[in-house]
Amino acid sequence: MQKALEEFGLTQGEIKVYLALLKLGSSSAGEISKESQTNRTNTYDILNSLGKRGLVSSSMQNETLFFKAADPNRLLEILKEKEQKINSILPSLKQLQKAKTGEKINVELYLGIEGLKTILDDVLRTGKEIVAFGCDNHQHREFGSFIDNFMCKRVEQRIPIRIIVQQNERWERYRKEDEKNLQKTRFLEINAPLLSMTYGEKLALLCLGEELYGILIESAPVAQANRMIFDAFWQHAK
Repeated sequence: MQKALEEFGLTQGEIKVYLALLKLGSSSAGEISKESQTNRTNTYDILNSLGKRGLVSSSMQNETLFFKAADPNRLLEILKEKEQKINSILPSLKQLQKAKTGEKINVELYLGIEGLKTILDDVLRTGKEIVAFGCDNHQHREFGSFIDNFMCKRVEQRIPIRIIVQQNERWERYRKEDEKNLQKTRFLEINAPLLSMTYGEKLALLCLGEELYGILIESAPVAQANRMIFDAFWQHAK
């Protein structure tokens, strides 16, 4: 209990006084000082501090000042109030971070089938429109199965996609249900074992050769440039 209240932000003195008040109920400063084993002068200072936090109230009874602890649920209310205040300034804090660090560029490498799954999970989590280009018609059946699952989840989350892909049986099947699946598909002869996906401010490169790995680039200019390249290919795809 002590540790939890410390992590909440109360001092040792505030914890002693608050717990004493919860036990005593409405009490005078002298009674609180005795129960909490704190100096009388310090007790007044602590009560004043707790009052500012909204954890203690006071009232005058027969010319004597009595204090009462707020319901413990007030601790949760204070945490929610703090969370709301932080949430309200988060956009400004992020702007300051960008101003300090400049344009954000982050590059990450993911290895193996699990690494590619991690990238595709990020695509779904971001929830932005996807433009994809490449070929997935290779020997990795497990990845092909995961792509099928990915496409189903994408539709469930109502994430639209435009995709240029090498023609194969699976994508011909997908193309027949483009409208239903929030999808626009065009075919182009692509021999490289690579599938690129641009979403939000990110570009994912999924390398599907003998070794499976993915490169995730987070950069608004890079994502924008890749969309422009995609649009150029889109005009020539069928």
